[in-house]
Amino acid sequence: MFKYKSEKLVNLGPNGRVVTVKDNKDVEGQAVHVEKRNGSWSQRWRIVYAGKLTGSDAYTKKGSMSKRGFGFRALEPFYLRSKMPMNRVAECVGANNIVLKKYAKGRKAQQFQFDPVSKTIKGMYWTSYGFSMEGQNLRCRTLSSKWN
Repeated sequence: MFKYKSEKLVNLGPNGRVVTVKDNKDVEGQAVHVEKRNGSWSQRWRIVYAGKLTGSDAYTKKGSMSKRGFGFRALEPFYLRSKMPMNRVAECVGANNIVLKKYAKGRKAQQFQFDPVSKTIKGMYWTSYGFSMEGQNLRCRTLSSKWN
């Protein structure tokens, strides 16, 4: 389970790792994984709800965030946008790896939603897939139950 807090996606398990762009590289196709907090820009994210990421304002408007719970609006599609200079978004590639990609209007593989029942972040393209930690790797995998 992850909570969005202070521009970070923090794992609620005992390790407290955060979602990070691997090696601080703001390049197309760079892996997104989890690691210990280090204060770098590669660990800062913005949740941008699908209705707010359009046209020329694609990277200037913020989605309003809930003050309660996990920091997400329930079941509402969002993009996970890096705060690194190129403003890329996370994308689930091949129902497996999560990488940075240039925003592509309407691409469902770049959209996620928070499921308040399972308390997981799920993909909008592969709807039975969600964020899964495998060591330092962050993957899109079939979710059959809650995970930490």
